[in-house]
Amino acid sequence: MKRQTYTPEIKERAVRMLIEASSDYPSTWLDIQAISSKIGCTPETLRSWHKKHIDQTIPSVQSQSQEQRIKELDR
Repeated sequence: MKRQTYTPEIKERAVRMLIEASSDYPSTWLDIQAISSKIGCTPETLRSWHKKHIDQTIPSVQSQSQEQRIKELDR
């Protein structure tokens, strides 16, 4: 079975569709299932793209606390 590859544009579009559809269904997983069937990927694939998007756009709490600690140590 050949592994399906997706262009960055398709990934971005799928994540954007997922974000826009967040109020259409009662849970994120139902959103993911609906959008992934339209895109032609598995729900788990779309979930991982969405997680990467969130990780890139929202800094983690741990990295913020580490930055704060470094600033305090520099004083």
